[in-house]
Amino acid sequence: ATVSGGWVIKEIYFSGTRTQANKAYYGDQYITLYNNSDQVLYADGLCISQTAQYTTGTSEQTYYSQFLPGAVLADLILQVPGTGKQYPVQPGECFVVANQGLDHTKLANSKADMSKADFEWVDEGTSLDVDVPEVPNMKTLYGYSKTINIFSVQGNRSFFIYQPEGDAEAFLESAKVTVIMPSGTSKEMFAIPSNTIIDGVQCAFKNGLKFPSVSSSVDLGFTYVGEVEGDSGSYSGLVVTRKVKEKAADGRYILQDTNNSTNDFLPNQEPSPYEVKE
Repeated sequence: ATVSGGWVIKEIYFSGTRTQANKAYYGDQYITLYNNSDQVLYADGLCISQTAQYTTGTSEQTYYSQFLPGAVLADLILQVPGTGKQYPVQPGECFVVANQGLDHTKLANSKADMSKADFEWVDEGTSLDVDVPEVPNMKTLYGYSKTINIFSVQGNRSFFIYQPEGDAEAFLESAKVTVIMPSGTSKEMFAIPSNTIIDGVQCAFKNGLKFPSVSSSVDLGFTYVGEVEGDSGSYSGLVVTRKVKEKAADGRYILQDTNNSTNDFLPNQEPSPYEVKE
């Protein structure tokens, strides 16, 4: 991506899983960021976003894609709180943000224990979400839903991280746009400038990316969950994980980052949120 700050998206778990009663379960979703540099980085203020535009389907959502390549339209924006140096991440360490900070291995057919996550995101005022007191909360700067905001289990969105310059709310105000929906109604959303994005990953189906939802400077390729052509991999319990490029002299792993997720990521992996596996 245009910005290079040492952060990369290491792993994304959007697919969810199922309960023992075979009901859909998505509370175990998470995203893992990774300090790919040789310096201490601070997670304070980092924003994690999901794109509004689908990467799959029968037709392009031009009312969303019209902002490309200069900007990416987000429908979920989560921010790490902090004053600047509250949340240090050492070189070669992970930073995990969970949907719900629970041990989901005890609640569903999940391999994701999120009780050790660094943060969780919470939707206030709904019984559909859980606020775990032991896990700190992200700030939800913008959400597509008034009830509950989750990662798309269909595997048809992209994810990206950026660091707003100055005040996050003022930054978003400058990025505010009015989107005219197909119904004729208008909606205020946020078009995040592509040149502020640190890292991005496009997710689609195995048979290919139909509609890019970030600029090619952010991600030229895509990755996926699901073994069958056209299958979204929903509720499979699998993740996409960034490949290891090499091991540094100090023992830390350096992950591959060519801004092409087709080359950089492994599809259909078992969850490994807190560590790098060769």
